[in-house]
Amino acid sequence: MNVESYIESGVLEAYVGGFLSDAENKEVDQMAKKYPEIKEEIEKIQEAVRVYAHQNESAIQPPSLDSIIMNLAEEGKEQEAEEKIKSPNWMPYALAAAITLFLLTSFFAYTLYQDMQGLRSEVASLSERTSTLEEEKDYITEQYAALRQNPVVIEQHQKIIDDPASIPIIMTGLESAPQSKVHVFWHSTSKDVYLLIDDLPEPPKDHQYQLWAIIDGVSLDAGIFDHHTKMQKLRHVEGKVSAFAVTLEEAGGKPTPNLDRMFVKGELKEV
Repeated sequence: MNVESYIESGVLEAYVGGFLSDAENKEVDQMAKKYPEIKEEIEKIQEAVRVYAHQNESAIQPPSLDSIIMNLAEEGKEQEAEEKIKSPNWMPYALAAAITLFLLTSFFAYTLYQDMQGLRSEVASLSERTSTLEEEKDYITEQYAALRQNPVVIEQHQKIIDDPASIPIIMTGLESAPQSKVHVFWHSTSKDVYLLIDDLPEPPKDHQYQLWAIIDGVSLDAGIFDHHTKMQKLRHVEGKVSAFAVTLEEAGGKPTPNLDRMFVKGELKEV
């Protein structure tokens, strides 16, 4: 609770002036009990009103005796007019009017404060809506990636899997990710490499998985890949491949593998 902002809002002047609803008055009473600064400010406003009334009391002139007498003379009430002008009953109403004028400015300030609070609420609502739209955008992006694996694409990949020239290699999880599993299909004629991802953990931010073809003990870069795409084609690999492996590398890939971050590996049963 920002007590200073609450005091400066004008709500206390409106409270003293009697412009608030019962519920709003109760709220101010509670705030005054909870925060001594607010109670003190209310007392200052009340004192200012008393001083203002006192200072302006002499400036408030009673109605003209002649005008009252003239208005009542036709009815034969001259004596009543004399008594009326001497009566102090008009003074509280005149002072109340003066005090009301004094407080109106504060009331308008409070009204402006409420309007500003409403605008802030609208801005917050728009900000929340913008955040929601960003989330929807991310969701649509994910759905688009899933749609890429449509029946036509799947059928094309199935042809690769069923092709007798495609050599299947099952890469199973190592110590860093024992539950991981990825299939490699290396076409013995075209030398194209396809990945079928069964399970890989979500990589850290700014990191990607990279496939390696092991030829004569040397790891050859076979390309980085999107672990969210179920099946995808990677690089053309020539040579006498003995195994494939996947490591986790910094985004963009590396020329040599980080063996400490090898997640899956599988050897060829047939070349």
